[in-house]
Amino acid sequence: RRNPCRRTLALSAQLQKRVDAVAARHANIYDQLLTEKDPAKLEAHGKELSQLNKLAELAKEQLSVREELETIADMLTEEEESSSDGDTVQFLQEEKEAMTNQLSKIEDQLTNEMLRTSDKDNQSDAILEIRAGTGGDEASLFASELLSAYEKYAKLQGWKWEVLTMTKTELGGLRESSVSISNAYNSQEGADGVFGQLQYESGVHRVQRVPINDIRIHTSAVSVAVLPAMDDNSSENEIPTSELKIETMRASGAGGQHVNTTESAVRITHIPTG
Repeated sequence: RRNPCRRTLALSAQLQKRVDAVAARHANIYDQLLTEKDPAKLEAHGKELSQLNKLAELAKEQLSVREELETIADMLTEEEESSSDGDTVQFLQEEKEAMTNQLSKIEDQLTNEMLRTSDKDNQSDAILEIRAGTGGDEASLFASELLSAYEKYAKLQGWKWEVLTMTKTELGGLRESSVSISNAYNSQEGADGVFGQLQYESGVHRVQRVPINDIRIHTSAVSVAVLPAMDDNSSENEIPTSELKIETMRASGAGGQHVNTTESAVRITHIPTG
């Protein structure tokens, strides 16, 4: 009869190669941490290691299950060829099916983890922007309540909360606000950064409720934007001077002699070179 355990492994050869490379990178970074003396490199290696911990653990678990599955498959082949014990064959078939299902789950997790770790922004801190939309005073009150809710959540996560800008209304509502949220107080290995956890909050949030001074239902809207914070020390934020076109200009038209001879305006144009 058909063997119900026969199936194609979840990972493609290309994705498996990437998983093996990340696992090797994790081991290499771990070895470097044991001998590295430079504080800056230690911090960078430690951060990268924590980002790869979960994937490396899954890769290790995948290898262990694969080896056990191969052993069971070899034993099953020997038993089927000898036809010595039907109960043993059935037991090995059940074991093989269970291990195959377990391997499938692990490889599904590996696939999701590879997709997650491929986005560097997930590990970034975040800038939260909230603006009251349609709904008048009720919208501004709703915006204020949302900001308060995000602040309480940030404190529960151990994040640093820093208000950059804030404009309030006469009734105590919030017209708009911009906040910097960073993971300065707490760092969990393998976990997403602030942006990774809050990115799906972006969008228009609506609420329907009856105000205190009315009997009708009001619909209010607030826009929320979550942006990845840029790392000031990252070389990715630097623009080579060779890609900058700098021009100085003088005023034209009526004016004194000093106005027309002084280069008081500067225009900088970024020309990407690829």
